[in-house]
Amino acid sequence: MNEYDEKADIFLKKHGIKLSIRRGDYKEPLWGRESDGHFGDHYRIVVTRKDGKRISFSFWGSIADMQEGKDPRPYDILACMSSDSSMPTDPDEVQQEFGGNIKQALATVKFAERLQGFFTEEELTDLREIQ
Repeated sequence: MNEYDEKADIFLKKHGIKLSIRRGDYKEPLWGRESDGHFGDHYRIVVTRKDGKRISFSFWGSIADMQEGKDPRPYDILACMSSDSSMPTDPDEVQQEFGGNIKQALATVKFAERLQGFFTEEELTDLREIQ
């Protein structure tokens, strides 16, 4: 176990969170058409808190991991969730900061709001320290 795996393990144990990572059916990401079809494998993620509250979403691994036949680790998922949970919740701000079309900005905002509503403030603080 490396230091990144340890960070993920500590976060999950501290907050009683379970993470399920399973290969999904092939699905193109929202941004797939703009990437000339270059994206990694699709996974279905389910995060379950000790109170039974759950959130699920699609995740795409990296192209390099796909080429090496590697599945994402909990750290990979949590690091992305950390970043996504810190995103602005105003679509115009997302577009200004990151570019892209309004559909992408709205999807980014919706997911940030879902993560912010799912985790407690303490969990969000700890999640954002994972990176």
